[in-house]
Amino acid sequence: GSATPSLESYYNAKKKVFKIIKLNSDERDKMLPPVRIVDMRREIKGKGESKKIFSSVLTEAIQQRLTRKEGVVLFLNRRGFSTFVYCKGCGYVLRCTECYIPLSYHFQAKELVCRYCGYRQKPDEICPRCKKSYLSYFGIGTQKLESETARIFPQARIGRMDADSVKNTALYQKLLEGIKKGRIDILVGTQMLSRIRDISRITLVGIISADMSLNLPDFRAGEHTFQILSQMAGKTGRRQTNSEVIIQTYNPEHYSITSAARYDYGKFYTEELVSRKELKFPPYVHMFNLMFRGKSEEKVGLAAERLSGILKKSAVKGIEIIGPASLPLLKRRGSFRRHILLKGKEPAFLNRFLRRGLKKFKTPSGVIFKVDVDPVTVP
Repeated sequence: GSATPSLESYYNAKKKVFKIIKLNSDERDKMLPPVRIVDMRREIKGKGESKKIFSSVLTEAIQQRLTRKEGVVLFLNRRGFSTFVYCKGCGYVLRCTECYIPLSYHFQAKELVCRYCGYRQKPDEICPRCKKSYLSYFGIGTQKLESETARIFPQARIGRMDADSVKNTALYQKLLEGIKKGRIDILVGTQMLSRIRDISRITLVGIISADMSLNLPDFRAGEHTFQILSQMAGKTGRRQTNSEVIIQTYNPEHYSITSAARYDYGKFYTEELVSRKELKFPPYVHMFNLMFRGKSEEKVGLAAERLSGILKKSAVKGIEIIGPASLPLLKRRGSFRRHILLKGKEPAFLNRFLRRGLKKFKTPSGVIFKVDVDPVTVP
């Protein structure tokens, strides 16, 4: 059960593969707080203003809550965090010309890389669309958000809820009790905040940047954005008439954001399905993610290249072989990582094709090889 089912699940329900049961309730709809979308492009006034974390709208809304002794939740979505490049003037995001996935910035190589096909380019200095020098590398953390909140609202008592600050259930419960009982005014955090249930004292939820999840290098970025925005909207005190959700974004017209603001899953589903079909992504195809990792960058790279060569040599109609490509975090927990994507309409056909290729391939010592069928994310 879910208010925001995966696109594949809803697609199967529409195709009568699954049976769908809807809970229609006018009472529930009356309890949902209004959502305001703030266009952060309008917040750029000069050089000093271009890196603002808080819009004037959100700043004023927070100040009102503090005056009324009400609770505020500030959400920063760092799920699968990866730095991307976008224009603060027009909202343009640098994307792969083949996959249309946002390019990830690789710190070591100082390059923009597509995590799907491996396309690379040097970062631009001028925006290709508006021809202005508003290009920015996006990525802020919860600690930065916490310190900025304390600077702007020095009178507020602030708590932080993320994997670094909450090491056990006791600390989690302490923060919850703090915001519930009035010992904390503003609770800053990541997706951990989505576990919060209807706390009447919380009357404002601020989404610091919807673009952080919307522009992740993942074909499901739009879906994840819609889901988390919809979930976070329910964290306000639903029975409080002054409850509100404010979403800050540089892409205010994107259907994931506008659909979430209207609590309209049907609209999101229709729009996202068109995009998935055009780009040949699930539910229209199945995917196998072939992942390699190891301590030696050379061994990992050679193993991925060798299997890719074997598969491409025996390529058949109906199967697309993409890569090998490195991942946004080339090295993670001491291991270098590369991957290959297989795409096709029939999983059994993909399975037979891969098995034939693997008979000619031996995983080198020191390299771990793994196949993820229909991956939820491409890590």
